[in-house]
Formats: sequence, structure tokens, C-alpha cells
Amino acid sequence: MEPNRNEWQKRCTFNGFYKKVLKNEAIDAIRENRTRSRREVTLSDLSPQEENQLYTCDQYFVNDEAEKFFFVAGREIAAKQLSDALHSLPEEKRQAILLYYFFDMADVEIQRAKAAYYRACHAGGTERTGGKERKALL
Repeated sequence: MEPNRNEWQKRCTFNGFYKKVLKNEAIDAIRENRTRSRREVTLSDLSPQEENQLYTCDQYFVNDEAEKFFFVAGREIAAKQLSDALHSLPEEKRQAILLYYFFDMADVEIQRAKAAYYRACHAGGTERTGGKERKALL
């Protein structure tokens, strides 16, 4: 069965329109690529001054003696002293301090976490709970 003349004419009209649109889109893409390539500069073409404008380096704690000391109750405490003091504490006390300071946990939350850890380790919970869950508690 042959399509009637009206349908054939519609197909040809659409086909012509489609080809024009496709051609114009290709022309636009070529123009855009040309414009972009004129504006782009490769990194190898940049001068050292221009390269330095592309990034920044933060200089936190570099040669800053004020940041290496803490003042508590009128005493000057070095960061190294603080670190040594934390490492000299028993594991349980050190964990409590770190949870309080870095995780903003209240004393009650720290005690709950310790109790849950203790139950998981010592109350027969070792078979039911894996090592990952115990570590997640603290």
C-alpha cells in the first residue's frame, strides 16, 4: 500500500526542515569551537606570574610560634607537652577526652558509649557483635 500524496509531501517537508536544523546546529557548534579556541590559553603558554595567579597556598602554622603554645591558668604549655600528656593517660581516659573535645559528646553520651562497648566485649556479646561494631561504639 503506497502512502498518499499528502503524507509523502509532509514527509519531504519535514525531512527538508530537519536537514536545515541539523546543518544550522553544526554551523553553530563550529562557530562556538572557533570562538572558544581563540579565547583559550594552554597552561604551557602562561608566564610564571600568570601561573602563580591560578592557585594559592595556605601557610597555616608555618613559622608561627604563637600557635605552638597554649596558655592555661597563667602557664604556657607547648603543643608537644600537651600531646605527651594525652599519650601518657590510660586509654580509657584519653578516649573520654578525645570524644569530648573532637566529637562534642557530653559526659552522659561518653558513659553510654563506654557502657555499650563494655557490654559488647565482656557480657557475652562478642559472638553476636563483630569487631567493626565494637570499634564504632568508641
